[in-house]
Amino acid sequence: MLSDTNLNSFLMSPGLFMDIPEKVNYLKLEEADFLFQNEKVCSFTGYRPEKFDFCKESDSRCTDLKFRLCAEINRLILCGYTSFISGMARGVDIWAAELVLHLARTSHKEIKLYAAVPFPEQSETWYEWEKERYDEILHVCKGVFVIEEQYTQKSMNKRNEFLVKYADSLISVFDGKPGGTSNTLTMAGKKKVNIINIVP
Repeated sequence: MLSDTNLNSFLMSPGLFMDIPEKVNYLKLEEADFLFQNEKVCSFTGYRPEKFDFCKESDSRCTDLKFRLCAEINRLILCGYTSFISGMARGVDIWAAELVLHLARTSHKEIKLYAAVPFPEQSETWYEWEKERYDEILHVCKGVFVIEEQYTQKSMNKRNEFLVKYADSLISVFDGKPGGTSNTLTMAGKKKVNIINIVP
């Protein structure tokens, strides 16, 4: 595991990655069966920023949450997990994706991050700095799955089904609030996925 000092420095750094590829590596949905066949896979689910008690990402409570999230990711890596899938929503999904990429760059070069994007315009209504962060992650991760070619009312749910389908473990940030995280956990429970929950 990274030292607290190194991880804290990373969390506070505005520039996360270097050598960003020019193009996003988009993958076909049917490729997932082959890619994850012999891999131990972890997906993520959790709240968007507005569901937390803290207002800013710089809040110490958010930093503490990221430390705990990183510890669980690292524990799974030590148990042989090599592939991680983020649904790329604001909040936990983005934080988890950045942590996986940072660990891959610094201490666990064998791990890979994949993104499961519900539809191409997922970030269209976000703030510009959020869009830049999102786009950077898509460019540097191993591959991007686009679940639906255009938005429908089922896009988010289908994305969550994808996350659960391929997960051996699911790391969640959840304290009982209704919504997409709760629904994803219900799906994971039915599939007997190993659930690791972090209470914010």
